[in-house]
Amino acid sequence: MVLSEGAKQFTTSNDEDAGVARIAFRLKNHALLFELQLPKRDALEFTSYRLGSRVKTRTPDAAFKSWEQACRAKWRALLLTVKAKLVSVASGVESFEEAFLAALVVNNEGRSQRFGNLAVKAIHDSYTRPGGLPQLISGVPQ
Repeated sequence: MVLSEGAKQFTTSNDEDAGVARIAFRLKNHALLFELQLPKRDALEFTSYRLGSRVKTRTPDAAFKSWEQACRAKWRALLLTVKAKLVSVASGVESFEEAFLAALVVNNEGRSQRFGNLAVKAIHDSYTRPGGLPQLISGVPQ
């Protein structure tokens, strides 16, 4: 899908220990990185199920299939998210940078980082300082 939009240097990775999958690519002269939190394979939602008031244990094969299905659902959600962003840019609702802001990779103090990680930290820091939430309209009480 992003390849048809002209993406270059497309790569995927999966860190099962950390439970994170990543896709990275260059598009419109920007480096983008999407990180997808995947469910833990041994989570109770996959290894067991309710039958009335009783909790039953799934077979290892059934637990794996259930986990795989949950992972596919996450990947589908990511695909839909990227598609929606591309549609938004193509229709002029927002610029490429606005749509993909969180996934843009920037150099920060000599390290490559997702801008979204930097922004989330800045937002948290701003909201936890004295004064808290910023005013939306000047002169209006919070």
